[in-house]
Amino acid sequence: MMRITRMIIAECEHTGIDELIYQQGPQKGWMEISTHLKSLMEHGILRRADPFTTAVQFKGLLESGLIDKQLRGALSDVREEEVQRQAENALDTFRRAYEVKQVAISINNKMEGNKS
Repeated sequence: MMRITRMIIAECEHTGIDELIYQQGPQKGWMEISTHLKSLMEHGILRRADPFTTAVQFKGLLESGLIDKQLRGALSDVREEEVQRQAENALDTFRRAYEVKQVAISINNKMEGNKS
């Protein structure tokens, strides 16, 4: 997947289709996530903020530490445990920043089938 990402980034610079690729790919996905975050904000689970900015900030937290190294070829093989650790750290930071209430954690656990 990282090879494809690198190729897309490199080709966009030369072809001028960068905006279209962004709109049909990453932006579309993060707009869907921002819609979900907006719903959580409206239900008082997350503190109110711009939903798209919130989604992009969450993306940054998820990617920090791994994606930058991978894009530059400094990290080729990432263990599943490291991805999991990175995701947990990102979620913890996000929760602290956006004041996720305990109710959201409980709902998430129930949706995942956990009994905590």
